Amino acid sequence: MIKEDFKASKRVSVTYDNKVMKMLYIYGHQPIPKPNQVVTFFLAKGLSPIQFKRPPSLQHEMTDLLREWGMGLTFHTLSMDSIFMLITACLLERKVVIFSKNVRFLSCTILALYPLLRPFVYQSVLIPLLPKVLVDFLGAPVPYVLGLTFPPPSSACTKEVVIFDLDSDKVTCNEELPQLPHLKDLRKKIKPYQKNLDKLFKKLAKPCYQMSEEQEKVAEKLCLIFQTHFNSLFSNFRKYCLSDRTDSEKPITVFLKESFLADQAKQTKPFFRKFLETQIFFQYCDHRLRKMDDHKKLTSSHSTL
Repeated sequence: MIKEDFKASKRVSVTYDNKVMKMLYIYGHQPIPKPNQVVTFFLAKGLSPIQFKRPPSLQHEMTDLLREWGMGLTFHTLSMDSIFMLITACLLERKVVIFSKNVRFLSCTILALYPLLRPFVYQSVLIPLLPKVLVDFLGAPVPYVLGLTFPPPSSACTKEVVIFDLDSDKVTCNEELPQLPHLKDLRKKIKPYQKNLDKLFKKLAKPCYQMSEEQEKVAEKLCLIFQTHFNSLFSNFRKYCLSDRTDSEKPITVFLKESFLADQAKQTKPFFRKFLETQIFFQYCDHRLRKMDDHKKLTSSHSTL
């Protein structure tokens, strides 16, 4: 809708009577900043300017921006148990419905999943705000994460769907989810940072969705803890890889899932058994295997020279 208004306003002078449209027109035509560049947009006299700093690294630009925007509020809004259940449901590619009357809370929680799940990448449908007219999408036969500003209909509450009510911090799950591996250790590492974040939110007089620089640093640390934890789950990934080097220019490496699963502790097997069958793990595994093959190919060519 806004894009259409921008196009229309190209045919109108920038001195257009509607001040809001004039502001949107000017803002929409600002040049995209370069990496690590800070851009300040002055709205009007008496209003705080909008300042945006583009991250220096292009590799994780989107996840870094979403972390700054949504991570702090997500940890402030939800309990740790709810966050762990949300991450588990997404990693196991369950159908996830997140409900809140507050659009800001809703969108930031859903979009915070991208930095929260690193190094894994969500592979299915993710819609931060589903219009009411498309509510039938809840019956789709694929994994998804959907945001609703209205309670989901009872017909959608099947055993496959996990429903998170952000306003009451309540989770409805008709089928038990396996626990994240080494959850006790993860909870212990996160707890002090979450408490610190809550104190910072309570101390601020400004709206809780406007994070301070100090809050952003805590959110970044929380994100790093999750990423380190998930990386540790596959720290011995190479041990379960088998390579075929018959053709040195086209090495093929595969991951032995059954061998990996057999070596896992009894309490972590329920999670790994399901996770190893997801598209998320397939993408993660394929990415690592291709990097290993490329390295072997490069090593082989150097040795030939």
